[in-house]
Amino acid sequence: TSHGSAELQRSGTDAIVQRRGSGSDRRATNRRAADGRMSNSDTDDLTGLYNSDAWNRILTAEDERCERYGHTSCILAVELDGSAAASLQMICLAARCIRAMVKDRDFVARVDANTIVVLLTECEPACLRRALQRVRMVLTRQSVAASIGFARRLPEMGLAYAQREARRAMPYRVP
Repeated sequence: TSHGSAELQRSGTDAIVQRRGSGSDRRATNRRAADGRMSNSDTDDLTGLYNSDAWNRILTAEDERCERYGHTSCILAVELDGSAAASLQMICLAARCIRAMVKDRDFVARVDANTIVVLLTECEPACLRRALQRVRMVLTRQSVAASIGFARRLPEMGLAYAQREARRAMPYRVP
């Protein structure tokens, strides 16, 4: 395997995401996560996706990369219907479906009980539209009821703002 650009390293109590390259390195990191080689503290126990702590570190590192190289990134937020009603099976199904529909270079995390977020790296508007269509299609096929929001990273606002916007306005409903 190649060196991971989002290789998680511990520094005291803080874990940081360290980037050493481009998409191929992120793919290696995502493969490690899928293969179970990421630290258990970085993954959600139920879904195997990144957890909110790892997600926040990834957003910070991606923001820095976007600033440095002028890349664009987008956030998709998927809120599964029913706060306590969303079954564990439905959450796992949605996680598998979403992870299968995004590119290797992208990141997927479960940030709270019923919310799965996707960081689409190096994402232009056409890429965002295609990703949104793929996620809507796969969730519809699996009868996963959800609301979906999205936002592009604005250079002056960053990815944390894009995530808040994606979660605030969820114009798409599945099914």
